[in-house]
Amino acid sequence: MTGRVDRSAHLKHGALTEADSVEEATPGILEGVCRTLGWEVGLLWMLDAPSESLRCVATWHETKGAERFESASKAFRFQKGMDSHAKSAPVRQ
Repeated sequence: MTGRVDRSAHLKHGALTEADSVEEATPGILEGVCRTLGWEVGLLWMLDAPSESLRCVATWHETKGAERFESASKAFRFQKGMDSHAKSAPVRQ
């Protein structure tokens, strides 16, 4: 595990030092976290304050075929008060 943690720290540090903004650094940080934890797919959901919803703002995947899941996640929003098991139509942008 120590080797993975060291590699992850390097990935996250590189992402932070080479980026000009948090948005630019996020994919590298997400990759570092996913690799450290042994995840094949990772998504970062953030609050969109004006619409009071959570939206997927960044993704990382190592698994082939995760593109459809990634696209569906980016199109979906969790609305305030929404049942976590509810199905919702994708938000049009």
